[in-house]
Amino acid sequence: MNVLIDQAEESDHQPEHGSEQRRWQCHLENRGPGSRHVGPYADDQPDDSSGNAENECSEDGMMHRKRQRAESASDSLHAVTIADAGDMSRQTWLTPAREKASLFLPSLKVRVLGDLPVGYAITTVFVAVFVWLGLRPRPTRGPRLSPSFVLATVSSELQVLMLLLVGAPTVLAAAEGDLDSPFGAAILALAALTVVGITVSVMLAARTSGVLESALRAELAADVRLRRGIEPGDLMRVLLAPLRWRRRDVVRVKDVRYGPASGRANLLDVYRRRARSGPGPVLVHLHGGGFFSGVKSREARLLLERFASRGWVCVSANYRLRPAQFPDQVIDAKRVIAWLRTEGKAHGADPSEVLIVGGSAGGHIAMLCALTGNDSRFQPGFEHVDTRIAGAVSLYGYYGPASDGTLPSSPTDYVRPDAPPIMLVHGVQDPMVPLSHARTFAKNLRARSRSPVVWAELPGGLHTFDRFASIRSAGVAAGVEAFADRLVGNRADPFSPPASSNS
Repeated sequence: MNVLIDQAEESDHQPEHGSEQRRWQCHLENRGPGSRHVGPYADDQPDDSSGNAENECSEDGMMHRKRQRAESASDSLHAVTIADAGDMSRQTWLTPAREKASLFLPSLKVRVLGDLPVGYAITTVFVAVFVWLGLRPRPTRGPRLSPSFVLATVSSELQVLMLLLVGAPTVLAAAEGDLDSPFGAAILALAALTVVGITVSVMLAARTSGVLESALRAELAADVRLRRGIEPGDLMRVLLAPLRWRRRDVVRVKDVRYGPASGRANLLDVYRRRARSGPGPVLVHLHGGGFFSGVKSREARLLLERFASRGWVCVSANYRLRPAQFPDQVIDAKRVIAWLRTEGKAHGADPSEVLIVGGSAGGHIAMLCALTGNDSRFQPGFEHVDTRIAGAVSLYGYYGPASDGTLPSSPTDYVRPDAPPIMLVHGVQDPMVPLSHARTFAKNLRARSRSPVVWAELPGGLHTFDRFASIRSAGVAAGVEAFADRLVGNRADPFSPPASSNS
C-alpha cells in the first residue's frame, strides 16, 4: 500500500524547479529559532500570514502526514480486536496462541482461565478435604502421627475455625464477583457441601453430653445429670480455639519436681482455684504420646481448669519416655501419688481423695495405677506409701502391652475384683486405637470387677479429642466431673468401692 501511495504522489506531484527551491527555503526557515517543524507533530493549521511560500510548505507537510496515516492504517490490518464479554469498550490484542484457543473455546472469550477464581478454589478444596478427613479419618499405623491424622483431629474438634476458613473466602469471592461464572458457582457448591459437613460434625459433637449422661446413669445412678452446654467461662475458649484462653479464677503453678529423674521427666504442674476455700480432692492427669512423646501442658487443659475452678487441686505430670522401659512410666505415676500424700497439703489438696485421668498412653498408665494399688513391683523405694486411688478415667486409651519384658505390661493382665470404679471413654471414629480394642478391655473389666465400669462411645470422636477446647471436650469434662462427684466426698472411706455391682 505504501508503494501505491508513493507512486501516486510521485506521478501527481512532480515539482518544478521554482517550487522545489521554495520548499527547501521554507524548510530551512521553519527550522530556525521560534519556528514550527513541519511534520506529523506540527499544528494542523498553517499560519495564513506567511505568504504563498509558507502555504506551499504547509501543503507539503499535510501530504507528509497523509502518507504516515496511510502507513499506520496498513499496519493496523495485522491486529485483531475483540470486545470483552460484558464490556464492549474493552479491546484485547490477540497473540497467535490465544487466537487458536479462541477457536476451540469461543465461550471463554479469550480469558481461558479468567473465569476460574483460583485462590478461592484452592482454599475451598483444602477445607473440604479437611472436613472429610474429620468425618472419615484414615487409620494410622500405630501411635505415629501423620498429616491426615492431624488434619482430621483439627477439623473434628475446631468447627468454628473450619467455618471461618470456608466462610471468609466465600464472602471475599462474592464481593469481587468471582461467583458469577460457572466455575465460581461450582466452587460455591463445594463450599456449601463443606458447610453441611461441618454442621454434621457439630451435631455429632453436641451428642457427647447425652451419651455420657446415659452411660453414667446405667452404671452409677438414675439421677445423674450433666451440666449441659458450654459454660460461660469456657465459651471464649471454645470460640477462640486453638488459641489458649486461660480462666482468671484458676492459678497454675508450673514445673514442680516430684521425683529424682533428671531433666523435665519428673516435673508437674498444679492447678488450683485462686480463692482457696480449704483442702480439695485431687485429680491427677497423665498425657498421651505413645510412651515416646508428649508433655504435661498439651492435653485436657479445659478439664483441668474446670475441675480447679470447682475447688479441686489438679496435677498434670510428665513421666519418663522412651528409651525408658516399662514399668518406669507407671513408677513415675505412682511417685506423683506418693508426692501428693506428703506435699499435697501445701498446695491445698486433700491427698486422701485422688482421681487419676489419662489419655491414650496416659490412659494405659492410669489403668495400671488403678489396678495395682500398693503393688511393690511398681513402688521401688517407696513401698510403704499407700498408692490406692478413688477411681480412674481413661480417655481414648490404649490397653495392649507396652513392652516385651518378663513383667506383664497390659492393663488386662491386672484386672481384679476389687478394682476401683473406672470410666472408659472412646471415640467411635478413633483412627489410632480402634474402638474394638477398647470394647474388649471394657468387657473384660466388667466381667471381673465388682465396681462400676462406665463405658461410653462418643459419636464422631477421634483420638485426642481433649487436645483443644471444643464442644466435645467440654462435654467430656462435664461427664468426668459427674463421675468424680459420685466417687469423692460421698463416702467416709474413699478407698473402699461402692456397694453396687455389675451384672
